[in-house]
Amino acid sequence: MELERLYRKESKIEGDKVFLRPIQSEDAEALLDIYGDESVYRYRPGMPRKTLPLIQKLLKRMQREEEERKAFYYAVCEKKEGNAVVGIVEIFNVDGRTEQVEIGYTIAPNRQGQGLASEAIGVLTDYLICQVGLNRVRAMVHVDNIASQKALLKNGFQKEGTERQGEFWQGVGFVDVCRFAKLRIDYD
Repeated sequence: MELERLYRKESKIEGDKVFLRPIQSEDAEALLDIYGDESVYRYRPGMPRKTLPLIQKLLKRMQREEEERKAFYYAVCEKKEGNAVVGIVEIFNVDGRTEQVEIGYTIAPNRQGQGLASEAIGVLTDYLICQVGLNRVRAMVHVDNIASQKALLKNGFQKEGTERQGEFWQGVGFVDVCRFAKLRIDYD
């Protein structure tokens, strides 16, 4: 396993319709369009960030988490839209001992339903397992987020179960979640 590669971050992880690249401070406006939209928080924890100063604070937190090697963030850029930032993917809960991480992803509401999340999940998972050499990539999805569950299944993830009130989300309370994972042996 090349965990150090994860910590260095790739400059670009390429897909057919999208590519992933490190988040930059210049992405603040695009992130405001995503994280400022209340509908985004229907299926993810947190509260809307409706101002640029709140987004800039979020970017600083992301940078700090990356420096501390707690989490890693990539912008999802759509090729046909002039490389516009249309989403974000996250890598967190890094466990070198068990060679696994957890991923999260958010696509701008006006870009959902076009296969962008599915492709972002696929290229990120392939990178994590085939390039970094991880054994397991996990994801947690709100039980009612059927589109996200389908995107994971399309990418070879297996549903491992449902946890009733398995998470506590700020502004929501306890929520039921489904757990998914894809393993290195799933590539054989």
